[in-house]
Amino acid sequence: MGKRQGTDKEKWPLEAPRARAILDSIGDGVFTVDLDWRASTFNHAAEQTP
Repeated sequence: MGKRQGTDKEKWPLEAPRARAILDSIGDGVFTVDLDWRASTFNHAAEQTP
């Protein structure tokens, strides 16, 4: 793998409301993981999954 060019954390504060609206509008459970494979974001449907 090549060297990482940076992270999206610089953009995240600007994208958070839009990303949250998109994630919450999806009926299926959706989650993302960070580089250490820890769940970092998830939508409401994913929270309700047993």
